[in-house]
Amino acid sequence: MEHPSICPIFDIGEVDGHDYIAMAYVAGAMLGEAIALGPMDVREAFQIVRDAATALEECHLNGIVHRDLKPSNIVINQRGTPVVMDFGLASMEDATRLTSNDQVLGTLSYMPPEQLSGQVDELGPRSDIYSIGVTLYQAITARPPFPGKHLMEIYDRIQSELPPPPSSIVPSIDEEVDAICLKAIAKVPEDRYRSMAEFAEALDGFLSR
Repeated sequence: MEHPSICPIFDIGEVDGHDYIAMAYVAGAMLGEAIALGPMDVREAFQIVRDAATALEECHLNGIVHRDLKPSNIVINQRGTPVVMDFGLASMEDATRLTSNDQVLGTLSYMPPEQLSGQVDELGPRSDIYSIGVTLYQAITARPPFPGKHLMEIYDRIQSELPPPPSSIVPSIDEEVDAICLKAIAKVPEDRYRSMAEFAEALDGFLSR
């Protein structure tokens, strides 16, 4: 699978009982580094996430779910192109396991409720939409929708609370941006965008204004 916004994978294997993935080196800066400086320009963030979503649609069409999307796994290369990295937790859509050694896979703040609660049958492309939606939310507000001082607080908030609209954190954000972000990170998978392509189309709609 080749796409300018997907980091090439050269080899996958095991050495001395340890799995490995050999990927291309991508020179650039992680999206998380930009977010650490404060809320990003909304249009810039939308363009980055739109390009990443288009790449992830290609993954989903090939039956691959990333499962660990977050700002540190998107690198902006030297040409300014976002590249989705670290497919170490990626699985085929028909995978029957959500955990490894009884540990939930993924990075907590970006994990959808169905992944946290072990609803294996619900894990699919819309789970990635949630994670990249959280990434977009954090890019334009400089904080995740459910911050917390410890893991259990974050876990409980993801499962039980509704996210505040981004405009409640950054007042200059308009209602359309709120609606796009909140749809992507809806609690119930069926309430999110149906596909990464539909999500990218919504982002494009805003960018074309």
